[in-house]
Amino acid sequence: MLADFVVGRGESILRLVFALNREWEPGWKRLAARVATLRVKPDDLAERLDAAVRALDLACMRGLAKEALELAPPLPEVRHALEALTEPL
Repeated sequence: MLADFVVGRGESILRLVFALNREWEPGWKRLAARVATLRVKPDDLAERLDAAVRALDLACMRGLAKEALELAPPLPEVRHALEALTEPL
């Protein structure tokens, strides 16, 4: 189901961003307040994530994933994930 897929991608993005900040990822409740305190994150993360989930917008979710991965150290796994995101949907 598309909704499950989009939500799952959002959770993965949050997991990565919170890991980059060395914090435990929260649930979706009060997410904007928790994301606001993070130093390393894509711009307007909470708002864009919320909009992508509400609209089931895969392109927006891919963009957020790309931005989050670009913040991570250039490990082989990160480079592989970035390459995968450049492939067409």
